[in-house]
Amino acid sequence: MNQSILIYRDENDFHALSAITRAPVRSSHSAAELIQFALDETAHGEVFLESGEYPLDRPIRLDSHRRLNGRGRGTRLRPNGNGIRADQAEGSTVSNLSLLAEDGSTGNGIVFDGCGDCRVQEIFVAGFSDFGIVLQNHCFLCEVRGCQLADNRQSGLLLKNLLKGRVGDYIQNHVSHTTVYGGGEGIRCDEATVVNLTGCSIFQSGGHAFHLISSNSVLISGCRTFQITGSAVVAEKSHELNVSSGIFCWHTEDGIRLKACRWGVLSANEVIDTGSFNPGTPDQSTRFEELPPIPGKIGIRLEDIRGFTVSANTVFNWPQGCRMSHGITEDSASRKNIVQGNNINYFSKAAVRCEGAESLVTGNLDQGPDPHYSVADFPLIQSFEAHRIQEFIDRQRA
Repeated sequence: MNQSILIYRDENDFHALSAITRAPVRSSHSAAELIQFALDETAHGEVFLESGEYPLDRPIRLDSHRRLNGRGRGTRLRPNGNGIRADQAEGSTVSNLSLLAEDGSTGNGIVFDGCGDCRVQEIFVAGFSDFGIVLQNHCFLCEVRGCQLADNRQSGLLLKNLLKGRVGDYIQNHVSHTTVYGGGEGIRCDEATVVNLTGCSIFQSGGHAFHLISSNSVLISGCRTFQITGSAVVAEKSHELNVSSGIFCWHTEDGIRLKACRWGVLSANEVIDTGSFNPGTPDQSTRFEELPPIPGKIGIRLEDIRGFTVSANTVFNWPQGCRMSHGITEDSASRKNIVQGNNINYFSKAAVRCEGAESLVTGNLDQGPDPHYSVADFPLIQSFEAHRIQEFIDRQRA
């Protein structure tokens, strides 16, 4: 069929029309059956879903050169399991709709497996037991842009096994202007090579905001994290790393923690409120003296790191949090790194502690016991109430 198809719901039935002539094409009691029929019929065309509820009793399969469009968040797909899947697809797009997991169901929102030049745009994905969006198995030139990923239990976004592909090796994928909140980790890269993560925000994730495992040549730029249970950035065995121009604020563990990485740069970031204990009470309603001693964490922590430049970062805590133990540390397994021109404030032990061989440490400024703003040993601890964002998510899923 050379025309695009429009689908709408009328009570318990679903109807497909020609998007041009409005001539009836097909009707069905099953939203999934009708959407799949329309996608199969429209090679190089588009399927438009009007606003409404679309329960899915099976996953939607997206083949090459298809485009599935909603009318915004009012187009609500409710899969009982996995939502949308594309295998080896090329030039396909999913955009402008919501994918809302049914309570108790298992699966992922959207999975692109081995796809090329495909897009996920302006999608709201919430409540899946595994991952909100997955790019895996050598996807290339794919993009996730402008999505909102909420309360997906393992991670909002997973990029996995992005290495070699059918048209070349180590071809980039891009995630931009995407927000992850609630759920497990924010964005996880597992053997995902050549990935750009730009302009993304992670809020109140239940694990690390950005977690890289064996993922080389990853750029994290212009990103923001806030109120994270875990670290803002953790990278393990991930080489050619660039973390720049980010604001990483209010995390319960170390700010940026690198392990066994080679070559990279951490530059022009703000790392704020490292090691913030969260009592879960209303903000500044609990006194520090009511809590057990809070161990200080490290703003930027380098473990077995070689060939990195750490420069022009501002690493500090507000006194409503607690003091860091150190601003920047480098262990004895590290070597030949540059730690230069960083500004560090409000710590208990040392601004910079570097133990690596042949590393250069120069031009760092610090002030330890007193904050640059407000007063030391502020009596009330900052806190956030996770149930409030969960209530917000539940309203959106209802």
